[in-house]
Amino acid sequence: YAAMRAWQGKAGFGELLIKDDDVRERLGDELDKLFDPAYALRNLGAVFGRVEELERRLEDD
Repeated sequence: YAAMRAWQGKAGFGELLIKDDDVRERLGDELDKLFDPAYALRNLGAVFGRVEELERRLEDD
């Protein structure tokens, strides 16, 4: 239900889930973590490190 409402532009998916009592009851604080941008981007430094290493290898060839 929340996904369809978000798709229709009613509100953001996370916002709709937070307002849903059933979802809140089942997921609690875990829901906040799922929509935390820092959690989603936690490995970004490692990804950029790998890209930089690949660039160095390509330059050396």
